[in-house]
Amino acid sequence: MAIISIDVLSNLNWIYLDKLGNARIFLGLCEFYWKE
Repeated sequence: MAIISIDVLSNLNWIYLDKLGNARIFLGLCEFYWKE
């Protein structure tokens, strides 16, 4: 779980840099992690 948390934080990092189109990708990854 710790690894996933770090990965999510990393995704948030690039989300803020370009959350116009990557926001969708992040939400998709977030959903995938939540299912796991």
